[in-house]
Amino acid sequence: MFEPYSEIDNTAGTGYPDMSAKPNSGIIILSSDKGLCGGVNTSTGKAVKQTMAASGSAAGTQIFVVGDKGRSALQGTVGENITCTLNDCWSQGTNFSQVAEIVSEIQASAPDADGHYIFFNQFQSMISYQNSVTYCGAMQEPAEGEEMPLADYEVEPENRAEVMENFSQYALGCAMYGTMVENAASFQSSQMQAMENATKNSNEVVETLSLKYNKARQTKITTELCEIVAGAAALEG
Repeated sequence: MFEPYSEIDNTAGTGYPDMSAKPNSGIIILSSDKGLCGGVNTSTGKAVKQTMAASGSAAGTQIFVVGDKGRSALQGTVGENITCTLNDCWSQGTNFSQVAEIVSEIQASAPDADGHYIFFNQFQSMISYQNSVTYCGAMQEPAEGEEMPLADYEVEPENRAEVMENFSQYALGCAMYGTMVENAASFQSSQMQAMENATKNSNEVVETLSLKYNKARQTKITTELCEIVAGAAALEG
């Protein structure tokens, strides 16, 4: 059901998943509600667009956007594929109850999806993150001749279709929780780094302008003193 996180190399153009192998899968992109965070959102949006282009699956793929900035990153090229956008998901710390509500909204919008690719940023360090993707498939009724999932276990209520649906929701919720925590850490570290760089640059601008102002002020004072001395000398002469 789960596939491990795999890194996406946007520079070399490698690492994109082959969605043609699972054509009835949706895409979940995790982005932020706020900007000023470097390339966190644009790089993830680029990964989604290039994955769809490489897989030739742009026609019917449903995209679910978590965070307002992801919508603007995709609107120009694959905006017609955006099925649902969930905003204001990062105003409080990520918790499983919140993630469960997000998963319920996603599955209500695409009840027949076989699974979902989750695009996010995996935290590496305070100065770096990596575009990554993971896949979470849905538990489905087996085809004729295949073994029923969880056949060795008794379930209650005795409706395996309902049980598998519940397990699918829980599995997607666990995957979403892990990826949202990773993405939140990447966003916070990237925004902190961007703000630190902006502060450093603004301080340098202030220092440069202060130096120019002091030079101009000193030049004006020197000029006025020279004019006063020249005037006094002319009166004495």
